[in-house]
Amino acid sequence: MAVLKKCFCCSLKTGNLIIGALLIIGSILAVARAIKDVIAPSSYYNQDVRFQAFAADLWIISICDLVLSILMIVFSSLLLYGVNKGIAKYVKPILVMIPIDFVVRIIFIVLTAQYAHFAFPLSFVTNLVSVIGSVIDAFTWFFIYSHYKQLMEEGPGGTDSEMRPMK
Repeated sequence: MAVLKKCFCCSLKTGNLIIGALLIIGSILAVARAIKDVIAPSSYYNQDVRFQAFAADLWIISICDLVLSILMIVFSSLLLYGVNKGIAKYVKPILVMIPIDFVVRIIFIVLTAQYAHFAFPLSFVTNLVSVIGSVIDAFTWFFIYSHYKQLMEEGPGGTDSEMRPMK
């Protein structure tokens, strides 16, 4: 697999620090939104049966999103620490979490697509956000993986410890 040397216009280290910070900010916002959705479910319960089923699925999706967002905060923090210190083993958890998030987003798309085949406006918006998030996940994973490979090639400090020769 090809490994990138730069993350857009900056080094991979800087790009991954930016990605980690954005992941933490986005995950904190997602936790707040998911908590709101779990505590106060959508008002569609009072309408048509089809909308009630859609709202019930959205509530389940909100619970899954809450768990994933909390995990993403933890793993993004590890990413920031690992990139900042140059330790590859702290970068590895996010490389596992992003594909899991990708698969869950695809499942969310399938769940919400069953309602009016994207014709229902809320279903369309939910699916659009999930598709955009999946594309961003793929690019993000590739940038993080490239930096992880760089850290692994640097030598013994990449995975074992923080003790390594000064540069």
